Amino acid sequence: MGDTGGLRNAGYAAAAAEFFDAEWYLRRYPDVAGLDPWEHFLSFGDAERRSPGPRFDAEFYASTYLPLGAGGALWHFLREGRAAGFQPHRYHRSREESREAMRAAFANAANPIVLVGNDAQRAGAPLLMRETARHLSARDFSPIVVLLRAGPLLADYRAIGPTLILAEGFDLEGMFEAIPPGTPVLGNTVLTAPVLEAWGGAGPRLLLVHEMPASFVDTGLLEIVGRMPAISTPFPGMTSELAARLPAGANVSTIQTALLHVAVGPQSTVRVRSLIQAELGDPSHVFLSGGYADRRKGFDRFISIAHEIQTTIPDSGFVWLGELDAWATELAEAAVHAGLRLMLPGFRPDAAAWYDNTDVYLLTSREDPGPTTVVDAARRGVPFVAAPGDLGIRAMRETLRDVGVFCESEASVVGQAVDTARTDTAEARSRRAALIESFADFSRYVDELLDALVGSVAESLEHS
Repeated sequence: MGDTGGLRNAGYAAAAAEFFDAEWYLRRYPDVAGLDPWEHFLSFGDAERRSPGPRFDAEFYASTYLPLGAGGALWHFLREGRAAGFQPHRYHRSREESREAMRAAFANAANPIVLVGNDAQRAGAPLLMRETARHLSARDFSPIVVLLRAGPLLADYRAIGPTLILAEGFDLEGMFEAIPPGTPVLGNTVLTAPVLEAWGGAGPRLLLVHEMPASFVDTGLLEIVGRMPAISTPFPGMTSELAARLPAGANVSTIQTALLHVAVGPQSTVRVRSLIQAELGDPSHVFLSGGYADRRKGFDRFISIAHEIQTTIPDSGFVWLGELDAWATELAEAAVHAGLRLMLPGFRPDAAAWYDNTDVYLLTSREDPGPTTVVDAARRGVPFVAAPGDLGIRAMRETLRDVGVFCESEASVVGQAVDTARTDTAEARSRRAALIESFADFSRYVDELLDALVGSVAESLEHS
């Protein structure tokens, strides 16, 4: 359970005892029979997302507030969650309670706009929505943030505006009753479509689809998406594929995603170089990839490709920026044990400094609506080599022909990556960075979002 053992001496066990019920624990987890339930929970249970008793729901707490894949729910709650107002279990708020909570969120909003997001994890779509909220606030809008679940970026959202978490038990109809007529609503990801539909009478609505259409065609969400007055995707290929699956006349457009603000300087780049040298032994070439490491992101492909590259370039090093699920963690441990020079810094807000120390970005996703991290890396001059996959960025292959290579076969990835690393130049990196910088204007992105919201009003009137 990470730090739990050390926390026993600091009062963790005494604090945890408030929520522990031994008889309940044994009934809930029969595999613990014959063991001391209290010792099992302290040593293993919390790390495994087991609840200590009926007053604390570990699965609810972890999925609502913690980083993806994290355990230690009660430990987190006692250490910081309770002070932050996090709930130990789901409460079912009444329609009236939900209405009053939403009304309080709008109390000081002079020019409100509601942003609905899937969660506050440290990943592409939540980071994009956070930056969008900041830009809207700078334009004198008053963002009201509604999240299906929370996550590590929750404090960032709360610093921008009032933030409510639906998983905590809010009633959608009650919340809708407190939204002033005409308030624009922006949904970030397909999973927010049911919320936008429930709030259909609030004001203009725009749904941003960051997922590949094939990933949600069997979820029941496609029909709801088709009823949205305005839908946008970040790449033309995604737009045409989604439009083909929706009813004729669906309002689907492309709004190319802007790049996030970069706030790293030369000192950060030097510091990261020292970290890489200390852990990987000053590699001649660094190959990097990133995101939440799971099967969809192709973490297993990354490990396999890395092993092959290291056979050709023995002193090469490999970095994965982002958090790992349990499956990926096991793969990483096995790879390091087998001799792979692999570094796992986790999620890093200074990602640009890591890109500055990277020779090639390995895009190994099997299915990915972007990813924007490839473009972020190219903004620092890094070329990419993409393994075959259902990638939204493939729609830009002509624009990005001098930025990266889309391999048509698995067999060609390693050779292409090695060749790119060995032949790339400082001049090519500079040209690459200059090209990508033309996509970086966040003001342009927000302008287009607001234009699409205005257009959604006309779309709704035409179909009314």
